[in-house]
This record gives sequence, C-alpha cells and structure tokens, in this order.
Amino acid sequence: TIQKVFWGCTEGVAAIALLLSADEENPSVALNAVKAIPIVLGLPFTFLLFWMCQSLLILCKEETGKIPKYRKNFGTFILNLEKESALAIVVPFWHAGNLAAQVGTMHPYYYVGGFASIWIATIAFLCAGTIHSAYWSFGAAMYIMFGTAVAGLRTAYRTKLGIEGDMVSDWVVGVFGMPMAIGQMCAETTTVPGPE
Repeated sequence: TIQKVFWGCTEGVAAIALLLSADEENPSVALNAVKAIPIVLGLPFTFLLFWMCQSLLILCKEETGKIPKYRKNFGTFILNLEKESALAIVVPFWHAGNLAAQVGTMHPYYYVGGFASIWIATIAFLCAGTIHSAYWSFGAAMYIMFGTAVAGLRTAYRTKLGIEGDMVSDWVVGVFGMPMAIGQMCAETTTVPGPE
C-alpha cells in the first residue's frame, strides 16, 4: 500500500506541476514538456536494458554449459558500502590511480596524476556550465572519459585476478557506477589474491 500511495502522490504532483506550468495564452507548453520526458528518461534506461540483455545472454550460456556456472567472480558486490566507494564520490582519482599502479608498470603518482587531471577537468567544466551551457557537454564528455578509464582499469584488474567478465559490463559499471566500481576493486585487493 505504501507503493500505491507513493505513485498516487507522484502522479498528482506531476499533474499539478503541468497545470501550473501551462500558460493561459499558450496551454500547449505543458504538453510539449510532457513530450520531452520519455526521451530524457528513456535514454539511461536503454543502457540498463542493454546490460540486462547481456546478463540474459550470459545466463543462457551458463544453462547450456558453454561457460561454467561456478567461475571466479568479484567477492564484493557492485552495490557496496565500502569506505573507498564513499571516498571515490569526491576524489575517485586517488584509489583509481593506486589501483592502476597495481596492474601497470609506472609509479602510482603518474596514474594518480592522470586520473586527477581528467577528474579536475570534469569538475571545472561542470562548474563553468553555470557560465555557459556548452560547458556542461564538455563536463559530461570528460566524466564519460573518466568512467571509460575506470572501465579499462576494471578490465585489467579482472584479467590480473583471473575473474571472468566482459568489457561491456566493465564500461557500464565504470560510467554509471564509477565510485562503487572503485570500491569493489579496492575490496578485492584485500579479499582475493592475484595470480602469481
């Protein structure tokens, strides 16, 4: 019943907002606002559907025996409450750089510096978006670039630990759940030893 009350209130608030946004001279403004909502809300859901289709494909391969059901996976779930995940909301470059040093060949400062430069540029462009809206697009592109770098890091980390997976899942997790992906990889450093 709580869910029914929630959705009833949500629909009521949406209807009130549309009625208040309608102009007496041009009442079609409210309808035009409603037309844009499915597009704006549908795009992120499309990526979720892609991920769900991929999960279904993996499940079918497991059931037919093409891939083993009990293969090595991450020991920490992606939706985690690790302290590194909380820290990665504000300064994701710190743990990302240190994790990259574990799978790479350079000193951690180079990796931290690279991740920090992308993250600081992201924040700078998003803040500049208050001056001109074009900077929002640059900030979003920089965030996707940072998430893609985290996805590449997750792929390399998975390979090092012998965890099965694919780059599509890594990219979706890196972009849409970047702090939790960093926390998951940090938790694996303490729970799962890497191959020698």
